[in-house]
Amino acid sequence: MKNSDLILTLQSLDKQDIRNLKKFIQSPFFNQREDVWIAFEFLTEELAKSNPNLKKTALFDVVYPFEKFDDKKLRYLMSFLQEQILQYFSILEFQEQAVETNLKTLKQLRKRGLEKIFLKELKKTEKQQLKSSAKSSFKHLHQFQIETEQYQFTHQNRRFADFNIENIPQELTNFYLAELFLSASIALSHQAVSKKEYDIPFLKEAISYVEQNEKRLPISVLVHYKSYLALAEPANESHFRALKDMLQGNTAITNSEELRDILILLINICIKRLNSGEKHFLKEAFDLYKLGLDNKVLYIQNELPIFTFNNIVNIGLGLQQFDWVKDFIENNHKFLPAQHRENAYQYNLANYYLRTEQFDQAQEILSKVILKDTLYNIDSRRILLKIYFEKGETEALYSLIASFKVFLQRKKDLGYHREMYQNLLSFLEKFLHLKPGETSKKEKLLEKIKSTQRLAERDWLIGIVEGLKG
Repeated sequence: MKNSDLILTLQSLDKQDIRNLKKFIQSPFFNQREDVWIAFEFLTEELAKSNPNLKKTALFDVVYPFEKFDDKKLRYLMSFLQEQILQYFSILEFQEQAVETNLKTLKQLRKRGLEKIFLKELKKTEKQQLKSSAKSSFKHLHQFQIETEQYQFTHQNRRFADFNIENIPQELTNFYLAELFLSASIALSHQAVSKKEYDIPFLKEAISYVEQNEKRLPISVLVHYKSYLALAEPANESHFRALKDMLQGNTAITNSEELRDILILLINICIKRLNSGEKHFLKEAFDLYKLGLDNKVLYIQNELPIFTFNNIVNIGLGLQQFDWVKDFIENNHKFLPAQHRENAYQYNLANYYLRTEQFDQAQEILSKVILKDTLYNIDSRRILLKIYFEKGETEALYSLIASFKVFLQRKKDLGYHREMYQNLLSFLEKFLHLKPGETSKKEKLLEKIKSTQRLAERDWLIGIVEGLKG
């Protein structure tokens, strides 16, 4: 029974959920079966214990103490209790959607002919719509539903004078366009990974419509249109610029998840352009990350993903925003997931000390990092390579290169990272064997470093080779 849907669902409940469900299941409006209540009480009490008794016979004996065990009857009971909990989930979600809740109320008031109360609730719904934090596309859907409900009310009461019927199809069109471009963007992202092409119905027609009506369409539609174009035509920087400008002056996108998705899309474009050698996109990515931090949209349930944290630190260091980066690390590491927090904090602090040429501090901190994560292990070795080189610790550097090679050889599942770091080690060794005055070898090595596609620390290698005398 411990792997049943019911037990898995009960295990997801917090204390507030359990308190609410006790009231919910005891309410005759939702449940009139005492056995369901007894089963819920028993199971929640058992699950609170360190070693719960989740045997079917134990539950059956508590709920039906004078009956012979009946597996079919027990399964029916568990299924009914599960349905009660799922109904509670639906109501919770419904209560969080104030506009949708009021739309249902408006429908009932209209059907019952309560004209005065309908008009009062309509004004209330329109105010809630203005303050709604729903996805921008769904705001248009809600407005369509409000306008439709209002039309049905005016039709029912023969009040046509002040009603603008054009609002109804326009709001529905806005919803459709925003969702269409969002779906098309998702399809493009999947296509880049899976190499499978997707056919999006009416996409060409939608693009044509927006091109002809762009000036009168709301930002909530245009932002998803520009997002699609930025993915579909990555070489056209004007799409990126237009989308970034929309976000920086944004008042239409108030949903955190939606704003985060658009920001991540723009940041990913920056990273791709950076990988192509377009260095000015480093500042673009930095600005976008700062915008996400200021709006709090990069935090997910009050946590900052490690990948995001590391990226912000690396980009800030790349722009030599050293004071800002140090403040960011100290003020934000508390938002990292608890199980990785200390490790990520120490690693990024070591990276900061490396870039500010405080090599002893960086080396000391790296000795505290637990290298269970493979990419942290690789990156820590990368930092140590640079520390040993900058400090002139040649013996330690050669030893690390040798052990790093063995490590990469054993790790077959690193994808392109393996090749990037193997190339780094190969070029670093070749540089170490160069002697002052070997100009021809130096130029050939420099040319090879610049032309190799997959290479970690390209700029650093270029810098040390160009700095070699002769």
